[in-house]
Amino acid sequence: MGLGEQLKKALGKKVSEQLDKQEFVPAPPPKKNVLVATELPVDSDKWIKMFRTIYKHVYGLDFIDDPNLLEVVQKFNTEAMTKGVALIGPPGNGKTSTLVALSYLMNYTTGQRFDKHDTRKVATDFQEHGMIALNQCTRYPALIDDLGAEIVSNHYGNKVNVSKAIIESRYNAGEITHITTNLTTEELEVYIGDRAYDRLRQMCDLHIITAKSKR
Repeated sequence: MGLGEQLKKALGKKVSEQLDKQEFVPAPPPKKNVLVATELPVDSDKWIKMFRTIYKHVYGLDFIDDPNLLEVVQKFNTEAMTKGVALIGPPGNGKTSTLVALSYLMNYTTGQRFDKHDTRKVATDFQEHGMIALNQCTRYPALIDDLGAEIVSNHYGNKVNVSKAIIESRYNAGEITHITTNLTTEELEVYIGDRAYDRLRQMCDLHIITAKSKR
């Protein structure tokens, strides 16, 4: 059974004629969603069931039933998000996989998908390409993964705290921003500074994820 059929079964009704013809294939995020399957919000139990279906399809694993992560999943069951989410906690507890699966799920709703940018890769790209690498992280709704995991980058003598620069640029652009970080809130505030941390708090609802679920 293809993913489209699985999602229709999870939702409990026919959701889109397009869904009959298209299998789920991860693709770069469009500015606007191009595959409308169902309008949000939907029944919360059905929404979670659809999410579990996507998660299993993408990772081949069952979703981790952590209450904090379930709360995050439900936040996306809305007609229009005005703030992103920042998932804070130790590595290996489902922060990134939850948000990536949610991005794929948004492709079947009236919501927007979001691309994923790893700060360590952005830092490496900055050393080679300069501000072009940072500009790539500014456009469209996006997940900034592992904020604070990179080292300070240097491009021809121009040293940049990449995490801080990304937060500042996305704040100025007014784009929806989702974040994961293995730093504590105190460590993150020290690393990116008071100004960028305050802007992060304005852009994102913070969720502390403490489940020990490394697989």
